[in-house]
Amino acid sequence: MKIIICDDDLLWCRHATALLEDYGKSQRLSFEVLAVTDSEALFSVEGDAPDVAFIDIRLQTGDGIAAAQKINELWKDCQIVYLTNYLFYATDVYRTEHAYFVLKKEFPRRLDEVFSKLLHRHMQKEMKLYFQMIGGGQRSFPLREILYFERETRRTYIHTVDGKFGIWETIPQVNELLPKEDFVRCHNSFIVYFPAILEMKERDFLLRDGTIIPISRAYIKRTKDAFAQWAARQMS
Repeated sequence: MKIIICDDDLLWCRHATALLEDYGKSQRLSFEVLAVTDSEALFSVEGDAPDVAFIDIRLQTGDGIAAAQKINELWKDCQIVYLTNYLFYATDVYRTEHAYFVLKKEFPRRLDEVFSKLLHRHMQKEMKLYFQMIGGGQRSFPLREILYFERETRRTYIHTVDGKFGIWETIPQVNELLPKEDFVRCHNSFIVYFPAILEMKERDFLLRDGTIIPISRAYIKRTKDAFAQWAARQMS
């Protein structure tokens, strides 16, 4: 795993590097840790894109949140962890796709939590689901490309970032195949992927692509509970 630390405090960079290297050894994880002190150096790193970027929000030359936005654009598979001394930035970071927000003083004792989440998200990016296609054959779908499942008449459709595909599995059969922490059945005819959701309203979900998915009365309590639990995991 290639990790980069971006922080204008050189002493903190050295301290964080040592913490990460020691943690990697203790967990038998292979880490390559690099440290830079400004966002210009961050985007000048040679070789493969980093898997994880630990970024300070306040930099002497540049803005950590702006750097994270650029990472979202350039290195789509790079996970971001914000490290800061200032809790009042907590809401600002939600303008970017990131995995964690940690106060620097808490970083050593929260390494297990941080990497548990990073490794889970990495698994999500690598995981594929297999379905029997209407028309013949079997096809794999990367988990991260799924938006939702829909039952329409006697067919089930999987909606992805690349389009809509017909599959033979019923909604209950699909539900059994899915990781429960990442999906919720919110209606007899719909299952939604939590990361695809932009907003939960009283009786529907607004997805990031603009689609509105209904939440039926029979499913509303379990759906709200499941979404609240998923949201809490994203903010922890």
